[in-house]
Amino acid sequence: MSGLKLEYIKKLAGLKEGLKQEELNKQQDDPQFDLIQKARNKHKMTTEEQIEYMKWKGITFNYTSETDAERYLKENSYYYKVTAYRKNFEKDRNQKYSGLDFANLKDLAVIDMHLRYLLIKMSLDIEHAIKTKLMNLITESDEDGYKIIEDYNTYQLNLTADKDNYIHVALKILKDSESKKGYHWDLYEKYKDNPTIWVLIELMSYGQLVNFVKFYISKGKFGSKELRTAKEVMHFSKNVRDAAAHSRPLLLNVVESRQFNERKNPNPNLKRYMYSSGRPSQIIKAYTTNIKVHDLCALLYLHSTYIKGVGTRRERKNEMRTIFLRAIREKHLYKECEKLAQALLIFGELIRKY
Repeated sequence: MSGLKLEYIKKLAGLKEGLKQEELNKQQDDPQFDLIQKARNKHKMTTEEQIEYMKWKGITFNYTSETDAERYLKENSYYYKVTAYRKNFEKDRNQKYSGLDFANLKDLAVIDMHLRYLLIKMSLDIEHAIKTKLMNLITESDEDGYKIIEDYNTYQLNLTADKDNYIHVALKILKDSESKKGYHWDLYEKYKDNPTIWVLIELMSYGQLVNFVKFYISKGKFGSKELRTAKEVMHFSKNVRDAAAHSRPLLLNVVESRQFNERKNPNPNLKRYMYSSGRPSQIIKAYTTNIKVHDLCALLYLHSTYIKGVGTRRERKNEMRTIFLRAIREKHLYKECEKLAQALLIFGELIRKY
């Protein structure tokens, strides 16, 4: 690194430290200084202190009383999860939230809960559909059910930097089923010494399935064109599936654009799918680079592409419509949050066209 660049970095760090100290000096005159420091240092706060800190941050309690909010934080959810949704709201020049009431946080927490439950169902649909497609393609081809495992292993080995500690793909997939207490013990016991690709596909996790699809496409295997969409966006849907499965908030910061600094540009086919919502192009363009919106659309795109069963599609569409209607039920709370409304309308149109 050049000396000039190092000097610039030091100056930048000094400027940040100076601004931090300036902010601290201002806060020292604030009656809530001790509470602010407690929150900033990640120290434990009582429920009452949590509410006081939210008030200091500009969160109002006009639609939900402080008493009800305290009860909610003790009985229904917890501070970290509820306040995560604040990132959908703007701050004023004093860095206080504008147009954000505790009722907004509560409402988004409920919507997010219902959304997570549905997304788990949709992820399971996708996983089953992709596994079914792979099973049928390999069965219909002249592919050897054992040799393809070695081909896949070679492919994965070539992608691995630490080859000395590399574990064969078959062993890696089977390992999760080796416990006698596991649900797949009988399958593991029967095929552990000489598994076929059909057994491995059955036992693959969502992430392992994503990797196998990439291999299948890259090697131009039989019918691989039918899985091209899965190869392009399935890894994005995994982000959503994992968050939903671990009950982590999804609808936080779905309004900020240009979040793709550490990612490649949005997938062209997925962008076209998002534009098909019919919303104004300048609005869609902003949301294609919001990671949460992009990945949620990826899961919806996959489901729309690979789920063929009429009954399943009808049921999921009805469930999506129900959540959308729930999301707009308290629209009076979001009059000052146009960006959040625009994100919601994109999904509303994609659901309508599903």
